[in-house]
Amino acid sequence: MLKKNILNFTLAAWEKAVEEIKLPRFRATQVWDWIYNKRVFTFADMSNISLATKEELEKHFCIDLPLIDDKNVASSADGSQKFLLTTTDGAVIESMVMYANDRVTICLSSMVGCPLRCAFCATGTEIGFVRMLDACEIIGQLFAVEKYLKNKVTSIVFMGMGEPLLNLANTKIVLENLLSPNACAYSRNAITLSTAGIAPVIAPLINKYRIRLAVSLHFPTDAQRSQYMPVNCTHGLKELFTALKQVKLEGNDYITIEYIMLKDINDSLDHARALVKICSHIKVKFNLIPYNKIASFEGEPSSQKTIDAFTAFLLAKGFRVSMRHSRGTDISGGCGQFALKKDTHTIIDD
Repeated sequence: MLKKNILNFTLAAWEKAVEEIKLPRFRATQVWDWIYNKRVFTFADMSNISLATKEELEKHFCIDLPLIDDKNVASSADGSQKFLLTTTDGAVIESMVMYANDRVTICLSSMVGCPLRCAFCATGTEIGFVRMLDACEIIGQLFAVEKYLKNKVTSIVFMGMGEPLLNLANTKIVLENLLSPNACAYSRNAITLSTAGIAPVIAPLINKYRIRLAVSLHFPTDAQRSQYMPVNCTHGLKELFTALKQVKLEGNDYITIEYIMLKDINDSLDHARALVKICSHIKVKFNLIPYNKIASFEGEPSSQKTIDAFTAFLLAKGFRVSMRHSRGTDISGGCGQFALKKDTHTIIDD
């Protein structure tokens, strides 16, 4: 019998599953507490559960995490770390951990590979799409990395391999458990989800969970965006920005617009003007990202002078602007570089 991974359940679904095997509901609560509050992932170590109950649980359920091998952990000169994790079926996924002051941030993957094939991103162009990750494999990255580091992750970004809004059901389960006071109990402000623009589901998801939203925009016109980001052929800028206007922002909330700076492609002041025009009716902050080079795309990063001019223009128009200094670029862990590589050696066949 195929065992069900408890990390694929919300608490309500887990309680129902336990009752279906004729165990009392409080047993579900006990196991849940061991997993989410004590980070214990084996029934044998759950000391307040009887042996007979443990044996019954073992027949039906598991708490498997993706595996981390020391040889698949790479450390960057900037202190960040890249993890290649192996799932129970042998698939390899990638997570990144970044440190800043007292914050520990993990970048989670939602798929093995990616179907969107953005021209400047190695995940889609060099790997392609393999499969969706189950909820247990997404949140399992967090638990496996915390266990490896013996340290608690303080913030989470869905910016790894794959498009989380195309893996919607599993993304929702993970968000439920990250935010629930009965599970991980993260603040909504500690979680950011990045999307390439799956317009129909953006507002419903963000308005329900009220986490931070980042949009990988990168180009201010349909013509260019469709050329470099095929998702725009399905969900164009008009549809995307209609969806963004439906996101309910409270207080100091804003939508982050991610914009990769590509030399002589999208970095002119005309591009900045077009960007201002489409974003003028939404509360946004621009995050400018110097392009990180990958083998499958011949572009170059914009010069610092060009980035400074682009930034100054946006600031003069009253927008908030930051520049992302990608972490882990020396270990192929920067934005757009996730391609299952250990240092310079590829884990998959090129």
